[in-house]
Amino acid sequence: MSSSLAGTENSGGAGASPGRSEPVHSRPGDESPPRRAAKPGREATIVEALVETFVPPFPILEDEARQRVLVDVTRFVAGQILNLPTYLRFPYRIGLFAFDLGAFLFGGKTFRRAAKPAREAYLARWAQSRFDPLQDFVKLVRSCALFAYFDHPAVQAELERERRGAAIRAERRTRAF
Repeated sequence: MSSSLAGTENSGGAGASPGRSEPVHSRPGDESPPRRAAKPGREATIVEALVETFVPPFPILEDEARQRVLVDVTRFVAGQILNLPTYLRFPYRIGLFAFDLGAFLFGGKTFRRAAKPAREAYLARWAQSRFDPLQDFVKLVRSCALFAYFDHPAVQAELERERRGAAIRAERRTRAF
C-alpha cells in the first residue's frame, strides 16, 4: 500500500475522490507555495501502519475494496497531519518518528514493521499513558482514521446493505410468529 501514496496531494476530505487534490497551505490566506503530501517513505508507512491498526475488520469488504479504502483513509490522515498549523505539524511529525522508534525499544521492531498484535499493544500503551501528549497523538490519528473509514462510500454502502438485510430478517421473524 505504501507505493499508492507516491506523488499524492491532500485529497480534500473523507470520501473525496482520490484523484482530486487541493493545495495544502499552513494557514488560510497563506500565499506560500503549496506543500506536497507525505512521500512514500518512512512517514507515510508509519501513517499506513497506524491506519491499518485502527481500522476495524467490519464491515467485511472484498480485499480489493478494502485496500482502496485503506489507501483513501491513509491519504486523508496524512493530509490532516499536513494541514496542522506549522507550530503543531513539525512536532507532530517528529512525534511520528519517535512513536515508530519507540516501538523498537519495547518489541525489537519499529511500529511499521511490527505484527498487528504488537502494534495494537504498543498503541494501547500510548493511548493509556499518563503523559497527555502521547494520548493526544493517538487520539488525532485514531479519530481521523475512523471518521474517514466510516465516511468512505464503499464502507457506507456495505453498512447500508447489512442494515437492509438485518431489517428484512427481523421482519421475517416477526411474521413467523
